Amino acid sequence: MKDGLFTNLGSHVFKAEDNKLLPLNPSAQNLSVTDVEYKLVLGLKIIQIDGRTYQVEPFEVESERFIILHDVSYFTQQIEEAQQDTQSYLYAISHDFRAPLRAILMSGMILTEDYGEVLDENAHQELKRQEVAAKKLNSYIDELLKLSRIGTAKFSPKPISLSAIAQEIGNSFQLVQDEQLFIDNDLHAVGDEALVNALIGHLISNAVKFHSGERPLRIEVGLHQGEFFVRDNGIGIRSVDIDRITNVFERVNGNDYPGFGTGLTQAKRIVERHSGKLRIESEVNIGTTVWFQLIAE
Repeated sequence: MKDGLFTNLGSHVFKAEDNKLLPLNPSAQNLSVTDVEYKLVLGLKIIQIDGRTYQVEPFEVESERFIILHDVSYFTQQIEEAQQDTQSYLYAISHDFRAPLRAILMSGMILTEDYGEVLDENAHQELKRQEVAAKKLNSYIDELLKLSRIGTAKFSPKPISLSAIAQEIGNSFQLVQDEQLFIDNDLHAVGDEALVNALIGHLISNAVKFHSGERPLRIEVGLHQGEFFVRDNGIGIRSVDIDRITNVFERVNGNDYPGFGTGLTQAKRIVERHSGKLRIESEVNIGTTVWFQLIAE
């Protein structure tokens, strides 16, 4: 028998025998399945019981058939609680780091102002390196706070125009419409306007930042088969880097480009806040397409 099946509160384990389901763990005993047994026989993967959704996982052990009903609502709640804990943890760490960081900066300033005349050149250089490092750490803390706020900020979905948002962001980068920036008309979705602004801003900003100087910049914003996309003709991403490029502070191009490596991380979190998924297709020296889903209008 699979490990943990009898202890997981969200999994109800049954033995399938003569088209009947015999409960094998305590939670299964409390689940009424009489009216859905025939559905399970039909091989359905998702079923409804008493208003809750269950994913069906059949398996066999020594020619005996078993079925696990995974409570989708239960596991969704567990995931949401874990995400909330992570967001709270990030927020707390970010704030707790501020006080010692300020102390480091202040001590350096005091040493420079009060003892600057007696310190030699090497000491001044060390204090300068300390200041630069502390300010860099402060910037990383700011990025962590931005990530935490994506999950904790008030979420206010409403009908929005992605076409208008992309156009406004393009204007802020001084991109020429239909020459550098191509936007499909009537791109509509339901989403939090502030978060979607940040999402499109990150994607267009990346397209501009990682532009290849070998050809004129071209950025496309559109919709294809239910997925929105932002496509560029930039330097591209190696296939081995695509899976990790959305990790926080992941900079696959090293220090060759400015930034902290959180733009795509934030973009992914924003899409997930809208119950969607973000995926990336890219080819080196050809360009990158970022696909994402939002609550469709």
